[in-house]
Amino acid sequence: MDCFDVSGCADLEDDGLECTEPACGGNNSCMHNPLAHQGEVCTDDDLFCTKDLCGTDGECHHEELNADTCLIDATCYNGGETTDADGCLVCSPTNATTTASYNNDVICQESDDENPCTDNLCKQGVCEFIEDDTNTCDDGLGCTTTSCVEGDCHVDSIDTGCLIDESCVGTGTLEGLNGDAVCNECNPEITNIDWSPISESTTCNDGNSCSYGDQCAYRLMCRNGVHLSRS
Repeated sequence: MDCFDVSGCADLEDDGLECTEPACGGNNSCMHNPLAHQGEVCTDDDLFCTKDLCGTDGECHHEELNADTCLIDATCYNGGETTDADGCLVCSPTNATTTASYNNDVICQESDDENPCTDNLCKQGVCEFIEDDTNTCDDGLGCTTTSCVEGDCHVDSIDTGCLIDESCVGTGTLEGLNGDAVCNECNPEITNIDWSPISESTTCNDGNSCSYGDQCAYRLMCRNGVHLSRS
């Protein structure tokens, strides 16, 4: 259609573009002017980090980001905001605005190997468990002194009694009250990591009702005493 002013383009078919306006073009023909709203605010894409501006093509664009923000995997982040559960990845606009940056050497926010002898630190975007022998540890036993050695809690010394089967046993404590166990005690002067034999000839009970006068013998055993004769 002929166009001498924009009012003559009232019947111009809508091009579906938000940022264009009807205008008279060359040869007095009606056209859609793509620069009509260039740089103006257009429909919000509901992402706080993007600028919603009309471009030179008549379309609404959202590629440009607001200052100190990132757009990573269609999600907006403020500068310094972490993008993963452990905090090992972060929005750092000075490095990149569309990919996360490594947040190295910070403590992991969730992952924990529950080992007091390691540090849970972010390295290259993931949480790593790094041995740290300057850490302190406690094995929960009252008879030991412990320290971190090569990433494990190590028993440095047994301070009182014995440490047997990962349990503290007081000096002079018997292994049990019946059978061979009566002949075994905690005696740190012999060993503090296992049962020691008590003195031979100590009275015990071997559980045999047909004998009496049972006594502890060498090698932690309760030896039969006198056998009762049948009547």
